[in-house]
Amino acid sequence: MTKNNKCLFISLAVSLVLIIVGVVMFSVLGGFNDDGFTKDKTVITVTGDPIVTVREDFRNDLDELCKTTLEDAGAKVGGGRYLETTDKGTFEYTLNGSYDEATLETYVKALETAISTQKAGETDKTFGETSFIYVAQHRQNNLDYYKYMWTFAIAAAVVVVLAFAYFAIRFNLGMGIAMGIAGVHDVLLALALVALLRIPAGVGIAAIGAFALLFSVFLNGFVFGRMRRDFKSDEYKELPAREAVERSAKGSRKPVFVTAIIMLAVIVVLGVIGVVTGFDLTSFMLCALVAVLVNTYSSLVLSPSIFAVFKEKFDAAKAKKAKYNFDAEKKKQKEKVQTVGEAKSEQIGRASCRERV
Repeated sequence: MTKNNKCLFISLAVSLVLIIVGVVMFSVLGGFNDDGFTKDKTVITVTGDPIVTVREDFRNDLDELCKTTLEDAGAKVGGGRYLETTDKGTFEYTLNGSYDEATLETYVKALETAISTQKAGETDKTFGETSFIYVAQHRQNNLDYYKYMWTFAIAAAVVVVLAFAYFAIRFNLGMGIAMGIAGVHDVLLALALVALLRIPAGVGIAAIGAFALLFSVFLNGFVFGRMRRDFKSDEYKELPAREAVERSAKGSRKPVFVTAIIMLAVIVVLGVIGVVTGFDLTSFMLCALVAVLVNTYSSLVLSPSIFAVFKEKFDAAKAKKAKYNFDAEKKKQKEKVQTVGEAKSEQIGRASCRERV
């Protein structure tokens, strides 16, 4: 096994193992790790005016009071978050499990009683007299993202076919095949790692798959574009196929790494902006980081290795065809020379016969 084939074998083997483990984790644990936005859930909200939201001590006391009251009443609080606008602040508490309306109303009454008691005993008049706090509960119905996975799979397959056709026409068939394999590999490996690492994912999982596929097309387009330019130079024409691919791929490392770092920075900045503005993008950010790392590895290691295998085969077939054409032309020329020689010999023989006569 050659060095390039060994590298390709190891890369595919590692990716295959990770994909299989990810699929097993996905199956055993019942899908991706829920990010809180994909399943139906019960939410209890406690909303207050700016007096409560501005004063951090009031806010912390109210949050602690609500959590304690709900737990004492028998509710299973799965998580909570605080949302603030210009005129009010809202605590959202997500309850684990299923509850009937009567039980939920009991929790609401318990919160209202606890908050009223807290306000009555509050010495600060701004909190005890002028502030308003009200409690409500609702069921939040979310879309089941699994219903849309087949739609995404079909769309991804179409994109892979189009990418293959584009690379095959613009560059060559070997690059088109390498792009198709790399695209499928990147999507499967990115989703497998999300499942394996238990990164919270839900409604955005299809977006992550699409991002992994499109960024793969972008990076591979850059790498193969450089290869096409390099292969036109006399220096690369004299090199063996594998060495030419490896040398060109090494030249693409720096710009690919710079592009990946810029993309990672953009993702992190978006995540920070989301946290600051109250729209949590942490799950999407982590999934996107995984996709970028997979794309970078694939475009610099996997895709060139796959293309090198096909380039060797295509170059060997081309050389064989050229040799066959050369031998055929040489044989044709030899037969032509032989025919001309025979014709001249025949003419000389005829001339000799005429002289004798």
